[in-house]
Amino acid sequence: MDRRQTETLAPIDPKSGELNEDSRLAVGERFRWTPEASPVGPISALMSRADQRVLVFRNGIEIGRARIVIPEPDKPLGTHAFVVKEGQGEGRNVAVPGAPVPRWAAISMPGHFDAEGRDLPHAVTTRIKLPPEFAKALFPLFVPGTTLLVTDAPVLEENTGGKVQVIDSNPPASN
Repeated sequence: MDRRQTETLAPIDPKSGELNEDSRLAVGERFRWTPEASPVGPISALMSRADQRVLVFRNGIEIGRARIVIPEPDKPLGTHAFVVKEGQGEGRNVAVPGAPVPRWAAISMPGHFDAEGRDLPHAVTTRIKLPPEFAKALFPLFVPGTTLLVTDAPVLEENTGGKVQVIDSNPPASN
């Protein structure tokens, strides 16, 4: 099984067709970083307040995941999509001192059309605490075009309910 494929988006490994149950972080494992799983291509990240996790993908293949700390975890972040734009964002980069702060701007999505183009509030970014080693590897990948989905909802399989197989190779039973 390829542990770099994630059950978040595809519980079945597309190469082998087998269920992937090996992508969770082990107890005490703060993060996993495997950029060699997909060396080139666009970066996207998915951050869940409920799971206190961030998942990072390149070309749709997971290259990293980390436990995050969100002070005031009961205070919602909302569900929003952002893209890195040209230029520098507000504040200073606490994860990678001296590095520029990416300028995240909202992408229009249902229920949030009025947020399009607005910068990601600095108050939100200061609430998210990543493991420093993970942040140092991740932040240089935040170039214009990188996307980030932030949600209050759970995204990890163990928090989203039972497994459901939607399509398989078995023909439907006749009645």
